[in-house]
Amino acid sequence: MGEWYPVEFLYQAFGKAKNVNSTDQVTAILSYNDDKLKPDSYMESLKAIYSSLPSVYAKSILDGLNLRIDSEPLQLEAKVLEEPTLEFARNKRVFIKNGSWDLRGVEFHSPSDMSSFAVVDLSRDGQMINYLRDQFRVCEKHKMDIPHDLQQCTRVAEIIKVHAPNSTHPEEIDRAIKHAITNARDYFIHDNKKKFRDTNTWFKSRAYHSST
Repeated sequence: MGEWYPVEFLYQAFGKAKNVNSTDQVTAILSYNDDKLKPDSYMESLKAIYSSLPSVYAKSILDGLNLRIDSEPLQLEAKVLEEPTLEFARNKRVFIKNGSWDLRGVEFHSPSDMSSFAVVDLSRDGQMINYLRDQFRVCEKHKMDIPHDLQQCTRVAEIIKVHAPNSTHPEEIDRAIKHAITNARDYFIHDNKKKFRDTNTWFKSRAYHSST
């Protein structure tokens, strides 16, 4: 007979830990949850809020619509679904290992095209380029279509990026995003650096309407 636990009580362990599912360890986890999170008190607080929400006028409207607000939470029996098996190009299947799918070296069945990209770097040290280099490398391995090879895409990201480390307000971030989109449009659509013309490349993002 299987035992079921709320996912909030669980944690992920890499590799085989000693006594990972022992009764003592499970009991300790449940005790910690009861002591720190106090789920019973939390549920009582929610029930009190829900019961006080509708005014007398609101209740009359709800009654007229044959609706009511129940202060008791809905209780459902939870279950863990069977993990799916992912299938990629050439019928290669990937299974879950240590809580996630290992997609290293896997080619997507129908990879997406990343015809262009815009870059907003909000980091203080301007090191977002390292993250982008890894992303371009992943795209190549998954056979996604990117504008240039890995090294050139990284150089382009440096050219068109907008570095805005001090942008904290939504308006400032919005301006940075619009600036980045303009830089990307100039490079990928209008070819202002003449990179596509010089290499006799007609890339997908070069097709544009005159009103763009």
